Amino acid sequence: MAPVAGDVVKPAWLRGRAAKLWAEKVAIYAARGQSIVGCEAALAQYCSIEAALIEQYRKKNTPPVAQITAFRILAAEFFDTPASQIGRTPAGGKVSRFAANAPKPPATGGRDA
Repeated sequence: MAPVAGDVVKPAWLRGRAAKLWAEKVAIYAARGQSIVGCEAALAQYCSIEAALIEQYRKKNTPPVAQITAFRILAAEFFDTPASQIGRTPAGGKVSRFAANAPKPPATGGRDA
C-alpha cells in the first residue's frame, strides 16, 4: 500500500507524557522511513496506553492484562517489537524473504494445471 501524502498531525487531546511519547515515536518512525500519516488515531491510542502503563508501574499498581495486551498489539502494529520487525521488507527489497530461494512457477498459459 502506498503511503498517504501529508504531515503527521498530533491529536489536540493528547497531552502530558503521552504527547512526549508521541514525539519520540514519530521521530523514530521518520528515521525508519515508516509512514504513519493516516494512522494518527491509532498512534495516539498507543501513546496514551503506554503513558498510562508507565504511570501505573511508577505507582506500583499492576495494570489489567487486557491493557497490556492492547499495548502489545499496538506495539506490533507500529513495528515496535523485535518480533514484529522480522518480516519487514526493506525499502526496495524483495516482497518475500523467501523469494530468492523459490523459483517462479512455470507459465500455464492462463489456465490452472
